[in-house]
Amino acid sequence: MIIGICDDDKVWGRRASHIIGEYRKKTSLDVEIQYFPDKESLLNYEGDPIEALFLDIELGDGNGIELAEEVHKKWSSCLIIFLTNHLSYATDVYRTEHIWFALKEQFQSRVGEIFDRILRCREKQKKQIPFLCANREMISFSPDDIYYLERTARKTRLVTAWGDYEIKDRLDVCETYLTKPDFLRCHNSYIVYLPNVKEYKGGVFHMKNGDRLAVSRAYEKETKAAFTRWVMRQMEGA
Repeated sequence: MIIGICDDDKVWGRRASHIIGEYRKKTSLDVEIQYFPDKESLLNYEGDPIEALFLDIELGDGNGIELAEEVHKKWSSCLIIFLTNHLSYATDVYRTEHIWFALKEQFQSRVGEIFDRILRCREKQKKQIPFLCANREMISFSPDDIYYLERTARKTRLVTAWGDYEIKDRLDVCETYLTKPDFLRCHNSYIVYLPNVKEYKGGVFHMKNGDRLAVSRAYEKETKAAFTRWVMRQMEGA
């Protein structure tokens, strides 16, 4: 597993690397650590994908919360863990997807809990969903790499972090094998993957890839209720 640490405080960067390294020895966890002192070095990194990133919220003149959104565009499945010296950021971090928020002073005592969460999230990501393409080729994706499915002109388009694919099944068939509650039918033409929703506002899903999907009147009441239940579940599990 490739772990990233992005922090402009090099002393803390070394300490965080040491803490993770000690945990690695204790648990025999197969982890490679990459350290990035700033936004540019992180986004310019071209090695194996970063699977989990320990990210400082204050990065010189930058903002780690905004940087997290750019990270998800580069590595859609990257798990973000915010580390900071200031508890006041506890509510701000919910502007972007993350799996943990911790004070740096607590990091050593919480590292086991954090890695337990990382491993559970990675296990969920590994559950690939197979699709039959219109050309009869089989493809499969981790749910977290899927944005949505769209039915138009008697064709079904699968929109993913790796590109768009035409698949054979209609949406009603897709619903039978896409896991609920993460996948939600919100329109005759759309099934949306809720973990890749950036915002739901005014009857429109704003996706992390920039696309916007309207919720139809026929699905509006059901969609609002299902989305609210899904959000509450995420908060309970945080």
